[in-house]
Amino acid sequence: MMNSTSSGRALLLSASLLLVGSTACRHGHRHRVVVVNPTGTVASDFQSIADYLADPTVRFLLDRMPRNSGSSPPDVEGEYDAAGVIVRTSIPGTRTGDDVIADFCFGTPSASSLEVLVQDPSVVDAGARSFVEGSGDDFTVYTAFKSVQSTDIGTTCEIHEVNVFSATREADGSLSDLFIGQAIVGLVGDCASLLVGDFQISENAADRVGGSCFDEEPGTGPGDPRDVLVEVENALVVDLLVFLDDDTEPTLLVGPESVEAFETRPGFAIFFETLQPVAGQDDDGNDLLMGEIVSGQFPADVTAAGGAIAYAIENRVGDDFFFAPLPVNRKSFDIFAVTNAGVDVPGYPDPPGSGLDCQCSMAPSLDPYVIGYYSYDAPGIIRADQANVRFFRVSDGREVDVFQGPFNLEAASGTVTLLVE
Repeated sequence: MMNSTSSGRALLLSASLLLVGSTACRHGHRHRVVVVNPTGTVASDFQSIADYLADPTVRFLLDRMPRNSGSSPPDVEGEYDAAGVIVRTSIPGTRTGDDVIADFCFGTPSASSLEVLVQDPSVVDAGARSFVEGSGDDFTVYTAFKSVQSTDIGTTCEIHEVNVFSATREADGSLSDLFIGQAIVGLVGDCASLLVGDFQISENAADRVGGSCFDEEPGTGPGDPRDVLVEVENALVVDLLVFLDDDTEPTLLVGPESVEAFETRPGFAIFFETLQPVAGQDDDGNDLLMGEIVSGQFPADVTAAGGAIAYAIENRVGDDFFFAPLPVNRKSFDIFAVTNAGVDVPGYPDPPGSGLDCQCSMAPSLDPYVIGYYSYDAPGIIRADQANVRFFRVSDGREVDVFQGPFNLEAASGTVTLLVE
């Protein structure tokens, strides 16, 4: 059933962690802060986990606190009271070792989406979406919002902020090893000594004090009783287009690791195809597309009017499996990838067995790149032990690393992280 995960509402932490406070009155020495995102951004820019992970401010936080990745997070639904201490901060007026408290609420996850509510009246829902990842009992939640606050001299500061929660859910519902990272990604107005890139990280423990603060029942059926409510979960790490019947225009765009829904009359059928990531443009201005298109169709739907149906798009289509290599370039130079070299895969360029060049240039990075999906295990075409990814230096084409299947793929998403060291 659909819940209210699509809006991704978020409210700021408790008053002890307000980021403006008495900004007009701060004086004295300020430690130098590295502004990790000098151009700034707004909360509504965060519409997928990929958006969060691509943001330099979020990467700055994750370099200094745990990240619990994975596609099977625990059910973190509930209201929590947390207490802890600041372990890192650049916020004026705060210090390492200061006590903090936080009261927040998580909704029931739907795929990777969920609602986040953190108590503070200064916060406005800015249109960001909230997400959870993890595996077993370990998870990380990403959310963003804007806080409109007044300074002591009567002016207004609009703070666009990300929050990252990483913790372990215990059997009694409490949270241990809870790290909460906050960072400013954008500022509008008179914000005194605050800077884009200012951050705070605290280490906490939290008790589950109640159920979700959100109404988890609104998605029991379509708004129009003559329709069917159709929910589409995209477990892949690329955008997905959903088409209805024989339409040539897509009915729905579903972001990476996200869930979207629409309503339609009964008796429909849907088919889907992924959008290939873009490496850049060629000399004629055409997009350089990475990877293959993952596509498929479902049988005609038989759900009656007034009902609801959920479809999940994963890395398996029929008998064919696809994988998404996620390179992490730990070298000191730019690299590119060639996937499935030596295998004659239909649709790959000539000569047969040449593999599929990403046509990209991946600079050194601590974070993985998304270079698309590729055939992994398909009857008569490729076996898992034939799948491979080779990496080359951009400057001279010299091979620097190779990874040979079978790979330990993440369930549903089909991803595998490859460290090029």
